[in-house]
Amino acid sequence: MCEECMSHALATVYGEEQARWYFSPHAHDHEAFLAALDKETEYGSQYEILNAVNPGKYGIEWVKKVVQGGRTAQVVTLEEAIELLRIAAETNQGEDFRCINVSCICKRTRGGDISEPVCMTSLHRLKPEDPQDKEGYRAGRRVFKTGEQETFYEFDAADSDKMRELLLDFEKRLGLVHTVFTIGFPRIITLCNCEMPYCHSMRQRFLYDIPEAFVEGYYVASVNNDRCTGCGKCQQQCNFGAIRLDRALKTVTTMLTRCMGCGICRSVCPTDAIEMVERKKVTLLPAREPVGLQKLRKESVEKGAKK
Repeated sequence: MCEECMSHALATVYGEEQARWYFSPHAHDHEAFLAALDKETEYGSQYEILNAVNPGKYGIEWVKKVVQGGRTAQVVTLEEAIELLRIAAETNQGEDFRCINVSCICKRTRGGDISEPVCMTSLHRLKPEDPQDKEGYRAGRRVFKTGEQETFYEFDAADSDKMRELLLDFEKRLGLVHTVFTIGFPRIITLCNCEMPYCHSMRQRFLYDIPEAFVEGYYVASVNNDRCTGCGKCQQQCNFGAIRLDRALKTVTTMLTRCMGCGICRSVCPTDAIEMVERKKVTLLPAREPVGLQKLRKESVEKGAKK
């Protein structure tokens, strides 16, 4: 699938042609959805363990195994989030498919504010030819029976202008980071909008040293010091401690090894002094990628070697 993913995953972001696995139609289609249900069933009964304050009786090694199995989150920018939502809607035209905003499960299990639906998920209805006893699908439907009915609503993923308005509000007002979340890579089940200290994937990376659970994006923040006034709003907005304010010089510096590439600092800059640039162009440090993508690249290379 890797070659297919890369060949189909071209979308215009920042005016350049960029290949990203989450832009592939395969990440959003019905067959990938069914495969994800199998993974959700496999891990669902122990999901609370993953979300616990500590990894619980199963231990960190068990959590790592789940991540290796395809449960991962990767940071995306505002522009990328808008584009992947559009692709999801385009891929599923004519299907019994809808997109909804739901309250954050991370905050639900960790005592955060769940009064506002901030996480965006895509749902397919099972077709007559599909197995009808999918436990994962029944578990998904129970969200609508036992969850806060008033805290979710349907949205049009193809309306890019509306999506920009909504996601930008999440950034500015709530300080939320956009990530694509998979169970059974590469199936995207949610465009998460979450924050420290609630996000389970962030906690697994930064508290328990499982970097594959929460993967940095393909961009980093770059500050134009000629425009920067040193107001410090970007530093306050950053979830990862990647921005330092020099009070004497009244300017800020980004620490690229800590920058996860979300870009929410950019949204609160009053002078437009921050832009997102490709990580590979400004740092020699290799960026991590989801385990599933690493496996696909390896399989593609091995297939090519056999030909």
